[in-house]
Amino acid sequence: MIRDVDSLLHGAPTGETPMADPLIPLDAISEPALLFDADGFVFAANRAAERLAGNSPVGLSAERLADRLALRFLDGRPSEAVQSSVRQALNGGDPSPLRGEVTADGSVSAVTITTTPVRDDGRIAGALSIWRDGTERRPDREQALHALLVDQMDEAVLATDTELCITAWNRAAERLYGWPAEQAIGRLAREVIGPVIAAGDGKEALAKLGQGERVQHPLLQHHRDGRPLIVDGHAAPVRAPDGTPIGYVAVVHDVTPQARLSGDLAESEAKYRNLVELSPDAILIHQDGAIVFANPAAARLVGAASPGNLIGRSLVELVDPGARGDVERKIAADLRGEESPLTAVELLRPDGTTVTVQGRGARIPLDGRPPVQLVLRDVTEQRRAEIALAESEERLRDVLDVSLDAVYRHNSADDRYDYLGPVNEELTGFSAEEFAAFSLEEFTDRIHPDDRPMADAVVAEAMNGTSGTIVYRFRHSDGSYRWLADHFAFRTDAGGRVRYRNGVVRDVTQQHEDQEVLRRNVEELQRSNEERQRFAYVASHDLQEPLRSIVSFSQLLERRLSDNGDPDVREFLGFIIEGGLRMQALIRDLLRLSRIETTARPADPTDAGRVVAGVLAALETPIREAGATVTVGDLPVVTADEAQLAQVFANLIGNALKYRRPDVPPEVRLLAERRGTSGSSRCGTAGSGSGSRPSTSTGSSRCSTASIQRTSTRGRGSASPSSKRSSSVTAAGSGSSPSRARGRPSSSASRQREP
Repeated sequence: MIRDVDSLLHGAPTGETPMADPLIPLDAISEPALLFDADGFVFAANRAAERLAGNSPVGLSAERLADRLALRFLDGRPSEAVQSSVRQALNGGDPSPLRGEVTADGSVSAVTITTTPVRDDGRIAGALSIWRDGTERRPDREQALHALLVDQMDEAVLATDTELCITAWNRAAERLYGWPAEQAIGRLAREVIGPVIAAGDGKEALAKLGQGERVQHPLLQHHRDGRPLIVDGHAAPVRAPDGTPIGYVAVVHDVTPQARLSGDLAESEAKYRNLVELSPDAILIHQDGAIVFANPAAARLVGAASPGNLIGRSLVELVDPGARGDVERKIAADLRGEESPLTAVELLRPDGTTVTVQGRGARIPLDGRPPVQLVLRDVTEQRRAEIALAESEERLRDVLDVSLDAVYRHNSADDRYDYLGPVNEELTGFSAEEFAAFSLEEFTDRIHPDDRPMADAVVAEAMNGTSGTIVYRFRHSDGSYRWLADHFAFRTDAGGRVRYRNGVVRDVTQQHEDQEVLRRNVEELQRSNEERQRFAYVASHDLQEPLRSIVSFSQLLERRLSDNGDPDVREFLGFIIEGGLRMQALIRDLLRLSRIETTARPADPTDAGRVVAGVLAALETPIREAGATVTVGDLPVVTADEAQLAQVFANLIGNALKYRRPDVPPEVRLLAERRGTSGSSRCGTAGSGSGSRPSTSTGSSRCSTASIQRTSTRGRGSASPSSKRSSSVTAAGSGSSPSRARGRPSSSASRQREP
């Protein structure tokens, strides 16, 4: 509460109703004294003030009072300066004394106006203005009054002489610095409180004080216990009546908490600014329809030369026209304080390109108006990657959906299927949801009991090698078993723990059925071959017996008729014997063929001329009947099976005799010629009289074992399918009288040169 002046003089409070009769305490002041309320109007005045004003000045402002007294300041200031002085005191200031002249009762008097704030528990409750008569002084009482007023001030007041030795120290100074007045007075100020002038000000500050100017700035001083103090206030010179400086007076107050708060705020602001400036994300503040702040990342994002180029522009202008409506609605929602979700929009750059950004806005206070702070991140590449990934996933899913195999991915950590292909339902008869709900026991129960040990063993082994294949029978939902081939691979984490099992399952039921049919056919073929071999053995044995009898008895007849028999009979017997011997050779070849089965016989050096001679002897009858002429050239020694090579030449010559023009006797020539320097030869037949255009097949004369394994008379001019592929022998014929040529016949097989 405000203490009245009498209380200030005597130190006794007046109670809860301050200045109930303000004229009584103010009358203790001999000079005109006025109390101004917080609005700047007089609410109390002593009798001296009433005499000066001519009547009660209560309710008047300082300016109205100055007009009533015709106040005129000696330095030329307007009379309104007294009102400004009161306002300054009401705001906590310490206005300088005003010197002027007033007119009262028709006489002009000099007056000095001193105005100071009046505080109530630290709160400014009013202002006290004393109008001293400049012609008459009562210094003792006034000095005592001012000393008491100074002592009751909340600000620390200290005075020094020109050497900065402390001469005055009020109670607030004792509280602020921890020094009692009796210990502080007489000491140098720098010993008690530290510097009294800010570092760097030095002589300039002292010069200002010497010129009568006030010096105001914060100072870093210290308490008696050593802790730092930050004080703020002002200092003014004290002069003698003749104007000579006699010292300085300072009014200061503690601003340490505010300074610390300001320092913390400045540090926090610096950190925030660095964070904003270095942020890779774009940060903008949008207020009243325009951008008022942008960091460097924002300029880079939209293609601006610098953040300053964005100031004043509308954020909506940067947005692709198609999305501006949505952005305006989101900004309005941000201004209402509604929570804004992450939003992706397209920004349009000056060069015409677009960039996809994702961000969020929030309302923040700034200069009393609610702007929106936006944080934007460039997600252009991320969106492209997401689109590419989505397209890739779609392509993969399309492939998986049309795949004939069931593809799956099993999450071992959660024991669930992350993916099951649509074919899985066709293979198992269960939907993806039903199959995914199977426990391990339920799944194992559907594997055929005979296949379970094998499946367990393969899985256990695959966990060490990361992949494997299981072929097992699975019980379909309809109760039937299907053969399934499961190709799978394990994927492990960094610790070696299995995370996933990826696999492809294929229905191999038909394959197993085909294999079973093939197995039975192979067994049947083996049985058939065995029977054929047995038949060949029996047939060859049974056929050789009568042939031996025919040949033996024919030879006996030939010996008996050798001397005096009919020549024709002897010739006919020769034919019988020769034919029987050839038949025995054919039966032996048949026996050897039955032993060949499906494997190739080893090839040996074979005289092709000798083989052809045997073939011509066997074909003597059809050659004679066709009237053919067969000419055999010099044929080489080749590496081949003799029986198969004989069959090849027999088929070629036989075809030449068979396929001919009926009216032209065939002429058949068997020739061989050397090719280059490689040692190979080309063998073939040539002739005239063919019923069609002669065909010619050329190539290497080397005849592989495969080309002579089988002898068959299928097709024209070919001994077998293999001889078609690898033989260079050709056949053609023309009708002529029979003739037998001597010499070395030719062969289509690869030859071995004679030494």
